[in-house]
Amino acid sequence: IPHAVPQRYYPDIRDTVDEVLPLPTTEDTCNSEDGAAVCWQSGCFAECSYQVGSAFLLLSAICMGADTFGRLLASIGFPAITTFILFGILCGPFFLGLMQKSDNLKLEWINQMALGFIGLTAGGKLHVSDLKLNLVGLLWVLFGTVTFAYLFSIVSTMLLGPFFMAFMAPLDFNSRVAVALLMACLAVARSPSSAIAIIEELHAKGPFTTVVLTVTVFVDVVVVLFWL
Repeated sequence: IPHAVPQRYYPDIRDTVDEVLPLPTTEDTCNSEDGAAVCWQSGCFAECSYQVGSAFLLLSAICMGADTFGRLLASIGFPAITTFILFGILCGPFFLGLMQKSDNLKLEWINQMALGFIGLTAGGKLHVSDLKLNLVGLLWVLFGTVTFAYLFSIVSTMLLGPFFMAFMAPLDFNSRVAVALLMACLAVARSPSSAIAIIEELHAKGPFTTVVLTVTVFVDVVVVLFWL
């Protein structure tokens, strides 16, 4: 007889479903860490805008502080780009913790916009006439930079990698080669943003500036080809 069976043998089916498939909460659906556009598409426009806006205001305050200290230290000859980097490290999640990793994820769209801006700025500073005057030197510097860094990184990773990267110790030879090639691609890459920042700050012009900026830009092109 059903009513004679103790209630514990008939658990509520709703409790079982909630344990197996918990319903999403507002924090799960309205999370701008997955991207502002994705968050807005989930129907949480106000909540997502608040999360992104608060992170952006915090970043703006930190940038204003970095700019202030950069201008003060620039008067004594200290590069502003170095001040910006140190200020970012200091305010990041590993020191003072003013900016957390979650804030960085909410502002990922700034990185995407900045990459395009850096590329356009770097390309706008390269003049064909200057490249023709220093073409041979540019090619030699580019060849030497890529070749030396690539080969040195592969050899050092193969020989010293198992001592400094524990995950390489149990790998076979082919897997170690794959890791070494990946590390070599990262070692060859350069930062056009740093070069552009220094050139803009010092208003540098001339053959050396052209060589540095050109090699920095074309090295990144080579790195993309290596990845392919």
